[in-house]
Amino acid sequence: MLIKEVFFKLLISGLKDKVSAISIPNIYIKLPYRLVGKQGKVVTKYRYTPIAKQL
Repeated sequence: MLIKEVFFKLLISGLKDKVSAISIPNIYIKLPYRLVGKQGKVVTKYRYTPIAKQL
């Protein structure tokens, strides 16, 4: 999915030089975390955590 999104930019940059690279900002991964619910039971929730941020 990421390659599909940036393929055109990568293709254009590759035509100019022999070596090409592209940075893809704002990549998130869905990670589980546990917390204690209202009734005292442990509940697993999910949170999006950034793994690549735009500088």
